[in-house]
Amino acid sequence: MTRIAVNGACGRMGMRVVQLALEDLECRIVCASERPGHPSLGKDIGTLAGKEPVGVALSTGLSGQPEVLMDFSEPKSSLERAREAAKLGAALLIGTTGFTEEQKTEIQAISRRAACIVSPNMSVGVNLLINLVGKVAKALGEEYDIEIVEVHHRFKKDAPSGTALRLAERIAEATGRNLAEDAVYGRHGVIGERKKNEIGVLAVRGGDIVGDHTVMFTFWASGSNSSIAPTPVTPSLGGRCGRPSSWWANRRGCIRLARPWGSMRRGRAPSGPLTGCHLSGGGTSSVPHHISVSMSACQAA
Repeated sequence: MTRIAVNGACGRMGMRVVQLALEDLECRIVCASERPGHPSLGKDIGTLAGKEPVGVALSTGLSGQPEVLMDFSEPKSSLERAREAAKLGAALLIGTTGFTEEQKTEIQAISRRAACIVSPNMSVGVNLLINLVGKVAKALGEEYDIEIVEVHHRFKKDAPSGTALRLAERIAEATGRNLAEDAVYGRHGVIGERKKNEIGVLAVRGGDIVGDHTVMFTFWASGSNSSIAPTPVTPSLGGRCGRPSSWWANRRGCIRLARPWGSMRRGRAPSGPLTGCHLSGGGTSSVPHHISVSMSACQAA
């Protein structure tokens, strides 16, 4: 049985992790943590999750000798818990977004001492999308304009989403662009014509939308537009926490997830909640005017 700590345990994704872990016979929650001043500090995490008490009070630090820390919080808290977890010899699974470059460098350093997996989105379908967009961008060539549109619920604090930023990074890597120079985050006013190498990243917030990401490839010709987007559903982890957490508990190094679990190379990886994938396309012999990929995928909030 894998001993799990959850940081950001009362957040949208953190609480879902807690609920699934409490239902999973392969793991046990030994620690649940939140920011200082959180109104639920001291309360039993089982009760907070709508289940029977489990004898684990919500706290501000790590305890209980966890084997794996699952973190869905905010950058400062995530780094603090990561430092503690590394000292305890626990593996890290970090889904927090909004890290600065300096914070990312520190996580890299921590990964030399402890197993560490970092991804802005834990969905298999979304990571498949991240893997695909680089190949599509490279295949279509520099004549296609690339825009990323992400839509999330009104409670999301960072913009653009970590997933959108990872998509932009993957496209830049595949096409030789410099993301720091070529990314455009929203547009306003008289800004002139779109530059050739721009990667547009646009954020929309509203309602209870779990998370929707669309990458558009557009060409200056009638009807020559393409898009790739996964279909979002309720946030989940495929119903189980034990399998991915136990698989990762004894690894070392840092992997930035950008592909399905099954294609990772550090041992036999757990399966994830990808339930379907469909690829279709159409166009003339010289110009593809439509490419679409649709999938059912569970996304992190």
